Amino acid sequence: MPRSNSRNNESTYQTGQNLLDSYEFYTGKDSEGSGGYVTYVDEEVGRELGVVGERGGSLYLGSKMMNESRASVRLEGLQRYSNGLFLLRLLHAPTGCGSWPAWWLTDESSWPVSGEIDIFESVNSQTRAKTALHTTEGCEMKDAPRGEFTGEWDTAIGIPDKKTGLPRETSKLATNCYVYDPDQWLNQGCVVQSDTEGTVGPGFNEKGGGMYALEWDPGYGRIRTWAWKEGEIPEEVIDAYNGGDVDTDEWGLPYGLFPIGEDSDCPSGHFRNMRIVFNLAFCGTVAGNRFGLDCPAEKEKYGTCEKFVSNDSNVEEAYWLIEGMRVWQRQFVEHQ
Repeated sequence: MPRSNSRNNESTYQTGQNLLDSYEFYTGKDSEGSGGYVTYVDEEVGRELGVVGERGGSLYLGSKMMNESRASVRLEGLQRYSNGLFLLRLLHAPTGCGSWPAWWLTDESSWPVSGEIDIFESVNSQTRAKTALHTTEGCEMKDAPRGEFTGEWDTAIGIPDKKTGLPRETSKLATNCYVYDPDQWLNQGCVVQSDTEGTVGPGFNEKGGGMYALEWDPGYGRIRTWAWKEGEIPEEVIDAYNGGDVDTDEWGLPYGLFPIGEDSDCPSGHFRNMRIVFNLAFCGTVAGNRFGLDCPAEKEKYGTCEKFVSNDSNVEEAYWLIEGMRVWQRQFVEHQ
């Protein structure tokens, strides 16, 4: 975070088994809203199936076909946050047709009242990182200063007309974080996409992974996100990850910027009491609905997303390899 006498310089670092100890395993089917073709398993079953393990000190999280769906992993953090700087280093990120991985913050027991921040989310074989915010009514990003971030706002295209029910020919920028905005897709939220190819997907993994950062700072009135491929990570970021000094204003412009707080169109109280989640889903309401669009050859051959991912060899690139994560928090009380 920017230099400030009120910032807590101390951080927590999670890696390997230490990372697992900071989370609990959610077990069971995916949520109804996501509808993923997965059954989440606990650590014991995950290790038996080979979908949880360590590789060279890094944490491996994968999946395997089991009965009528894919056995996979969903980790939910034990700690709650209302601000923070989160820096994640991946050696490999899940990708490929049918895959739907995410690294995000949520309070599902109070969703969307307490908000949701999707820091990393990849669908099928997408190649550019995205960040999405999901809230109750009254949080918009139309005032985000264009010169202070490099990404592009996602669009809402083909929304059905309220009178005719036919898809509208016009589109709008997805700058309303309200999950039920009638002029955007249901639960689309406000979404910004990186301007850099290879910040997710095959190109990211071919470089040996990279780093993602979220700065959630109500005190400074902003949420910002960065994504870097290996070999393009600023030295200042690497130093911070290794426990050195932190000044996010030296990290270069973020690809995502979401103004929050008193001087914005989004009160900072829309985001609070959230915990970190890592999960690996397949198909469902996003990757499944986009399967034919993103993966036409696979759609033609297999017919459905579920049939495609039921073959383990088709999803060999869909796994996490997490080197570690460092988290900082501010000590002062945030502005409301």
